[in-house]
Amino acid sequence: MRVEKHIAAGWAEQLRAECAEHAIAKFKGMRDCMLSGDSGLRNIWEEICAQVQGEESCDWDTYVELIEDFIQGKVEQLPRSAQLALWVQTDEGSDWLEDHFSDDDGDDDAPLDVESITQLVKGSVLSAAADYESPTLYRFLWDADDPQYDEEDEQDEDEEEEDEEHGEVVEASLRDTTDPLSDCPPRVVVGVVASNVEQADVPNSYEARLARAKVRQAELSVPHLPVVSPLQFPGRFKLWQEHDLAKYRLDIYKDLSAADQQTAWEFIERNYLLKYPRLYRIEFEWGASGIWGIPFPGSVSLQGCYDPDDFKLPPDLSARLRAWHDNIDCNYDPSVKEDSFDWDASGREGLAVAKLIKAYIGPDVYLEYNSFRELKIVGDTVVELDVPDITNVLPLSEIVTISMDSP
Repeated sequence: MRVEKHIAAGWAEQLRAECAEHAIAKFKGMRDCMLSGDSGLRNIWEEICAQVQGEESCDWDTYVELIEDFIQGKVEQLPRSAQLALWVQTDEGSDWLEDHFSDDDGDDDAPLDVESITQLVKGSVLSAAADYESPTLYRFLWDADDPQYDEEDEQDEDEEEEDEEHGEVVEASLRDTTDPLSDCPPRVVVGVVASNVEQADVPNSYEARLARAKVRQAELSVPHLPVVSPLQFPGRFKLWQEHDLAKYRLDIYKDLSAADQQTAWEFIERNYLLKYPRLYRIEFEWGASGIWGIPFPGSVSLQGCYDPDDFKLPPDLSARLRAWHDNIDCNYDPSVKEDSFDWDASGREGLAVAKLIKAYIGPDVYLEYNSFRELKIVGDTVVELDVPDITNVLPLSEIVTISMDSP
């Protein structure tokens, strides 16, 4: 890459992040026109995150329009040079640059497209939504408190967002609120928090669109969040279908017909998700610590890496977990076809460590080492249960288990 293209790309990345952060800050300040009702979510940004990480609602298109409008308003405020820097990061702009890199006429004839820039930045917003974490979002998605947060952390986070929101409103109040391009526009933010602004009367205002979405919910008798479903965890059910059934099938799912999927999932809900508020797996992953949150037993998806300190594990147990993990990290080389790493010994040690962790954290938390093989406290020992025979949908008490040597 030529040095000028490298510089332009770095500038464009900064501009892209600023535009995305601008939209996110606006959404965090919008609380009075939320569609989720008494969901516990704090603002429209968390409503967006809930749908990106969970299940899209019937009004998802309304949120997408708002995201695009906020971004486009910000992009249109940028000088042409900044718009061009962003545009050449798109496929269309990159192709044009390759064809006209040696032109002497400058960029006057560049077919700059704000819409393509908007889509580029929207990708950053949705990516941030996929990675966003908060106690209220975790509680909404998983029906449990996030062990990484305590009440003090949650209060600090609320205060930080209130400070950000206050700064946005003050900044907005200093601009010309009659300008349709004024920061996407600022009267939306002011309209949320100031009663003397009647923005909802404008037919195409953001508040008006959200109000129409609420009317549509009532007409359809469909609440926005959560989506009505006979299942207790429809978002996890969708993830289970799209990942564990469609792409990475465990052996127990191979003979599962489409008609039986919901019955099998109800078995998982009844015997695991409604029983355990938190589910974890001990698993190696490069650069991690070995403890992962999972949405359901045997899940291909891992959702959050946890440190031993999050569970207040004893120092000797934390050290043993790290030693097991570091052994793989330092001694296994995936680039060597005939690698001599002893996976059998590592597996035995990993299972032994997992059993010790289960004994420490107790019976109220689900833990597995091998996929869908629950570690269970029986008397004064920890055993690894067999994978349940989901095709027969047996009650948990009837599932045949195998007892492993306790550590």
